[in-house]
Amino acid sequence: MNVADLSVDQKVWDVIIIGASVAGLSCAQSLANSQLSVLVLEKNSTVGQKICSAGLTTKSLRFIKPDSPSYKVSRKIKLGTAKRSLMIDLNQTFLQAYSRKEIEENLLTSVTKSSNVTILFNQRVTKIEQNMILTHNGRFLFKRLVGADGAFSFVRRYLKIPVEQKAVVYHIMIPKIPDHDEFHFLPEKFQKGFGYVLSRKVDGKIYTIIGGVTQAPNPNIKTDVEEWIKQTYSIDCGKYKTESTVGNYDYRGWNFGNVFLIGEAAGLVDPVIGEGMYYANRTGKACGAYLLTRNDYQMRKILRALWIRRKIHNYIHTKNHLFQKFMLGCINHDNPLTRQLLLKPFLKWLL
Repeated sequence: MNVADLSVDQKVWDVIIIGASVAGLSCAQSLANSQLSVLVLEKNSTVGQKICSAGLTTKSLRFIKPDSPSYKVSRKIKLGTAKRSLMIDLNQTFLQAYSRKEIEENLLTSVTKSSNVTILFNQRVTKIEQNMILTHNGRFLFKRLVGADGAFSFVRRYLKIPVEQKAVVYHIMIPKIPDHDEFHFLPEKFQKGFGYVLSRKVDGKIYTIIGGVTQAPNPNIKTDVEEWIKQTYSIDCGKYKTESTVGNYDYRGWNFGNVFLIGEAAGLVDPVIGEGMYYANRTGKACGAYLLTRNDYQMRKILRALWIRRKIHNYIHTKNHLFQKFMLGCINHDNPLTRQLLLKPFLKWLL
């Protein structure tokens, strides 16, 4: 891995990327072996620290190709409401589960082979000024800055861009692997969110994660999730480890002159199913392409797709909206024709 000489604090980097997760590393990957000098600053001591199920959909796997095999392949998905649930076999693989750390280590390996990219860990940003970044360990000058630093983006705060559309996540972790995935549409309990059963691999161990995501702020998220888990699965949540985090899906732009936002820092997350890694990878690559060519075609294509999904999200979660009633009705009144002609195609399109 390249190591920067921190004593040479007068070097002006062509591009500095804050955040070495999927978005930041994908951006660096697209800039690798170019004529630009690239510095990636990461606050943690290693990659893969973000709370994430690391489930890759079919479209994700076209671009993100982990070296390690998936530990779970999903073909079935259970959809639920407050009244009932139904299992749907999509007759194809729709989700493969990996370790987030393994995915990012794979990206890191490809990036560090390039002589023009330098990556520094343990670099928590303390201040951003015009063309300069201060961390606990150094001072770095830049021509262009890319914020890939997630939901709590320091770069976004520097740009004075608020985050009003946030989601809060809370789940318990049971040490076993689930044989299917579940999404529960519960608009009364999880406003603008859903309940879920997925999987997560942490430090070599595989867990079933059962929880909920809802609009933030919600001080009752822990109580709401645990009540739902107890009622639905008869599980005592107090016996298991818990996790919680906040997500950002409040998109307000990505190009701000010589400062750019990508991935969750820009709010570029699918609000319908919470998918983030696909958009982190694609927006990272698109930003890198723009920095090299000044052509924003790739980013505009991604933004159009997400605009559609944000509209669907709003329709689904607007109380008594026709779309919300339609979705609830399709699940509550299970009909083979509806399942085959409507639910299956809709799920395949989403995933």
